[in-house]
Amino acid sequence: DKLVLGLPYHGYAWALVNGSDSGINSVAFGPDHNSDDGSIGYSGIKYLIRKSGYDVGAVYNSTYVVNYWKFGRSTWINFDDMKAIKAKVSYAKVKGLLGYNAFQIANDDNWVLSQAGLLGALKMSVSLIRTKISGERKHENGDPNLQAFTFATIKAATNNFSNENKLGEGGYGPVYKGELLNGQEIAVKRLSRSSNQGLEEFKNEVNLTAKLQHVNLVRVLGICTENEEKMLVYELMLNKSLDFYLYGK
Repeated sequence: DKLVLGLPYHGYAWALVNGSDSGINSVAFGPDHNSDDGSIGYSGIKYLIRKSGYDVGAVYNSTYVVNYWKFGRSTWINFDDMKAIKAKVSYAKVKGLLGYNAFQIANDDNWVLSQAGLLGALKMSVSLIRTKISGERKHENGDPNLQAFTFATIKAATNNFSNENKLGEGGYGPVYKGELLNGQEIAVKRLSRSSNQGLEEFKNEVNLTAKLQHVNLVRVLGICTENEEKMLVYELMLNKSLDFYLYGK
C-alpha cells in the first residue's frame, strides 16, 4: 500500500541540557513550552522569531528535512517551514505516494505553508493527469483499472462513429454507443475538435473518474488517446432511469 505523508503545521519546543549545543540530535531534558508535549503552532513559532529580531534566523537541515531554531538560552524548537513543506511534497510525488495530509492548518502563519503545500499539490495533480493520459505508468493495486483502448478498437466498436450509433452531443462532444469484440456494450465520449475547453475537461474527468468509482455511478472502463483523440469509454446503460439503478424501480 502507498503511504500518505503528514505535514504538521506545528513544531515542538525542547529544553536543552547544554544551551551551547543546539544542533540536530542535541540532548534535551524534555518539552519546554506551555503544552504538556511541548507542541507550538507554526504561527506562534514565526511570531517568536520575528519578535526576537530579523537577525535571528531558523536553520533548515535538508538531510532531516526540518527547520530548527534556538530560542533564548536553552529552548530548541523544531518545525516545518516552507522549504520543509516543499521538500516533503516533492518527495511524495517522486515516490508515488497517495498524497499528503496537512493538519492543524489553523496554526499556519498568513497561509504561507498552505500556499507552499497547495502549489505542490497542483503539480502532483497535473503530473497524475499526464501520466494517466499518456499511459506512461501502469495503474497500481488499488487504483481504478482504466484500460487504454486503441483507436481501431473504438472505431470498430462504434461502426466508424456512425450516426446510427450516435446517442447525443453536448459541450464536450458527441457520445456514441458501441460494442466490443467480447460483446460488452460501451458508450464513448469523443472530444470535439472544435471545443475550446474540451481538453481541460478531459484531463479533469480522467483525474476525477480515476477516484470516483461507485456502484451508483456509471463505470469508466478506459480511455483512448491515439491519433490525437481524447475519448472516454464508459459502460453502456440504456432504457432505464436513474431511479431504477438506485432503487430498483
